[in-house]
Amino acid sequence: MLKLELAIVSATERQHEGTIAGLACIGNQVFTAGQDKRILSFQLPKQRSLPVSFMGLELRNAEKFVDLQAVPRMGSDFTLVASCNDSDVRIWNSGARKEAPSTLSGHVAAVTGVDAMDNFVLSSSWDQTARVWDLHHEAEIVALPHPAGVHRALFCPLSRTIMTSCANGTLGCWDLRVSNDSPTCSMGGSTSEFSQALATAPGDLVAWPISDSEVEIFDVPRCGSRSITSLQLSSPARSLQFLPQARVLSCGDANSKLLTMKLEDLSIQQFDLQPGKSDRQAVTRLRCVPEDGSEMLTFLFSKHGWGYARLT
Repeated sequence: MLKLELAIVSATERQHEGTIAGLACIGNQVFTAGQDKRILSFQLPKQRSLPVSFMGLELRNAEKFVDLQAVPRMGSDFTLVASCNDSDVRIWNSGARKEAPSTLSGHVAAVTGVDAMDNFVLSSSWDQTARVWDLHHEAEIVALPHPAGVHRALFCPLSRTIMTSCANGTLGCWDLRVSNDSPTCSMGGSTSEFSQALATAPGDLVAWPISDSEVEIFDVPRCGSRSITSLQLSSPARSLQFLPQARVLSCGDANSKLLTMKLEDLSIQQFDLQPGKSDRQAVTRLRCVPEDGSEMLTFLFSKHGWGYARLT
């Protein structure tokens, strides 16, 4: 059985005004991107009884944020990758010592989300493409065509595979060694309003909501487009995240609940992320931070606020 130690961040030296749209983590450092056009950074405490501290980084932007990712660099340096309410991807490098971001331009419609792995960035857009970018040269590598707007695109950890969720209700698995023109495997039929809730794990595992009451898990190398199991829900999945150390799928729903399913025995647990609250909020982002003997899960609420939990 998993145990959850919950902490909701209600006050710090810096706070966002309104909704937080993006969340990223490097170690115990958390970055949040708000619709108030700011990125803030925080340090998570090693003990729950200690407060979250503001780290002094505050970046301002001309547009509202939509999504955020972070990539560790040498020493304490890092790169932040963000999408906003326009067609550009924005890049901040901590070692550059400048507040103005670099931009990756090429999309011709709004960017819906970003992902990052090593020296590569992946972006999804309403222009019916997902694009792979070289962070070092800040240049586009390839554009992957889709029949409709792309809700979300994610790298699969430790592989060359990309997963994309399309607005026509399909999920595509792309192996760029095979083709840049069409996915090597496709899954279809999602009727979920929140099919952008997508998660990937090592081994090319992917979790994706097939409807508002069910999330399916696919093992693409072994089973192709046939799901290996599913998670039944009483409220739509708004966010998904694999916890690789524990081999657990976590699901944030529309009613402040966190559901976990162990992949080894398919056991399911449910946790309340807003205990005692009558004004329930959807859990719109989940990010995993591995620790020794446990895994830290950070999360965003749909209206305001964020928090973190240790799963042991």
